[in-house]
Amino acid sequence: MVAGLALESLKALRQKRLEIEPVERAAGSKLKTVFLIRHGESEWNVAQRQFDVVGMFGQFDHGLTNRGARQAEALRRRVRGANKTDAARLEFEGATRVYCSPLTRAVQTALIALAGHRALRDRGLTLADDLRELVYPVGGFDSIKRNPLDASLRRARDTLGPRLAGQIERGRRYVDDEVAAAWYAETRRGAASRLARFVFTTLCGPEGDDDPVIVVGHSLFFMALVNNFASEHLRVQDPVARRLATSKLDNAAVARLTLNCSEPRYPVVAVEMCFTAVA
Repeated sequence: MVAGLALESLKALRQKRLEIEPVERAAGSKLKTVFLIRHGESEWNVAQRQFDVVGMFGQFDHGLTNRGARQAEALRRRVRGANKTDAARLEFEGATRVYCSPLTRAVQTALIALAGHRALRDRGLTLADDLRELVYPVGGFDSIKRNPLDASLRRARDTLGPRLAGQIERGRRYVDDEVAAAWYAETRRGAASRLARFVFTTLCGPEGDDDPVIVVGHSLFFMALVNNFASEHLRVQDPVARRLATSKLDNAAVARLTLNCSEPRYPVVAVEMCFTAVA
């Protein structure tokens, strides 16, 4: 039954795109690079693979497994091991802000994978409730958070220590604590609204700059982002865009998106994978 619900969610996201309203934009081209990082393996991922109902539903807001933490650390090493003149590394290390879902597994991934990144040193981790995992069309308990946001911060602090967890505090003003305290389900319209708000307001808003940013979040959210904000032409012609619009990004994997923030409906104009593991 649980596996069936997960498949239903994936099928709906692949076949039935959300209704996104175009926004007014100034003429021209304003390009922005966005790096998407999916969280490392979580306790939910393991329980789901093993059909462990107790593990899946006995806990809310699952954290990383030991393997998930190692995946995040491996990503940090891959970035540092890339050629120093590599364009992706230069943009990644030059990112000036890190947006992160307030769910524990994403927070832990960000603080491990991005340890030492200048954006965390300068601005801290910017938590955004719009980045929480989709619970449309079928909500998963791994996307439910019924404790206050402080619970996530305590878990991150207990896992990673006060120095790293302290980098969260400066970004907390971006989180609606009331929303972050509990979410259980959302409508199709609600899912569309927060996706559009994150893309058009947070990433491409009038106060935004052209600097690269890093986004740490969840598989269904990222899949819906590409499926709904990349044009049909890009999704058909580009194999990476097609795959990310229909399949989950791997744990601790990175996709680099180029957004044309002057585009009123389909701002995602290029997609590629970065810092892939060496076979």
